[in-house]
Amino acid sequence: MRRKNPRRGTVSRFWRSLARPNSEHALLQSGYRGSGMTARTPKARAAVSGALARNPARFANRTEPKGMGPIGDPYPTMADAQQAAWRELAISLPWLKRSHRAILRATCILIARMDDPNTFGIAAMRALSSLLSKLGATPIDESRLNFGEPREPDPADRFFPRAN
Repeated sequence: MRRKNPRRGTVSRFWRSLARPNSEHALLQSGYRGSGMTARTPKARAAVSGALARNPARFANRTEPKGMGPIGDPYPTMADAQQAAWRELAISLPWLKRSHRAILRATCILIARMDDPNTFGIAAMRALSSLLSKLGATPIDESRLNFGEPREPDPADRFFPRAN
């Protein structure tokens, strides 16, 4: 006996579910996961990573949101260890803006909890890793950054100029 293909007819079922009234979650039922587009790199982060120097045309018409000031001081209700983590991250990650305050606060709470092994388990470590990655503060992100450190002149530079 021939086995039935479970994926057969999923597209037509999807479109039929959209035509039905009260099918609010038809997209979720169909397995739709989004457009597949990646997030845009902020211009400040691109400048630090060297992406702006490598491909200036990509960032030529990109505008930054207005009214987004610097990250600012930590919340006054944060503990001393959390405020210390805030100041350290604000210095280490110069591309952070006011819109990053909530995610930075959650990161600082987890960093302050790291000293107590009873409250900092595997789940907290994964959450901290995810938050640091979203802020661009992981070792992988650091390897992509270019802080413009001076280098010795190379005699071949006059024949092969570099972008940065």
